[in-house]
Amino acid sequence: MASDELARTNVDETAVSIPVLKQWLAQVGSLCASGRMTETEAMRRISAYSAMLQSRPAWQFSLESIEAVARACRFFPSYAELVEALDLWTERRAIRIDRLRALTSPPSPPPQQQLDGTTPQERKTAATFFAWIRSNEGQEKIEGVR
Repeated sequence: MASDELARTNVDETAVSIPVLKQWLAQVGSLCASGRMTETEAMRRISAYSAMLQSRPAWQFSLESIEAVARACRFFPSYAELVEALDLWTERRAIRIDRLRALTSPPSPPPQQQLDGTTPQERKTAATFFAWIRSNEGQEKIEGVR
């Protein structure tokens, strides 16, 4: 499962289509109680929500997100409830994907060291120090040194 989810991370950021949105919203609605909402009101909400959500990427509208939104909403959600649940699912998905990438990527290599065990930064610091000493050779008193 983890590798399947990671494989789906390089997704297209293309905006979702209105028909896909309407189907997604209808599925969310079928999993939530409708209360006293009429079919006409449900269709009106689906049309209004679709117009508001159409700029989002298509990958956000999946079976996983339907389940997450339906679990978060007891009744057919208001727009604010729906967006809050969808955003929370998106954030949690991003965290899961970051963790999966960290687990599956090779560890970063240790700092490059020479045979003497020094790092490039340590060698640069030493070279600067010795250059300073050479530039002050022959002077009885080196400035900055007691």
